[in-house]
Amino acid sequence: MSGIRSGVATKVSSLEPRALYTHCYGHALNLAIQDGIKGTKVMEDTFSTVYEITKLIKESPKRDAIFSKLKDEISECSLRIRILCPTRWTLRAEAFSSISENYHVLQLTWNVPKDATKDT
Repeated sequence: MSGIRSGVATKVSSLEPRALYTHCYGHALNLAIQDGIKGTKVMEDTFSTVYEITKLIKESPKRDAIFSKLKDEISECSLRIRILCPTRWTLRAEAFSSISENYHVLQLTWNVPKDATKDT
């Protein structure tokens, strides 16, 4: 995008020399947030835990089906699980809200495979 020889900024500058390149503020904000999180052990552990929880549910069709079934039985109004994407700061609040609202259902989801599995 901002390449010296063939980037968009170079092409725009060749058409309009008064054009000024500015880096994406959303990207700069994301980098600042990531640095702030990495500097705080509690925040780093929290984000890591939420990321692992969302991965465990969404990347396993069996766990996702169990979670969806339990969620429908217990409450229909709760949010679905949102994956915590480490590079998208706009989705972090949704991921944390989905974990918080579905906490009880997540606990039940962990117990189902443990009880149903016969081969350890």
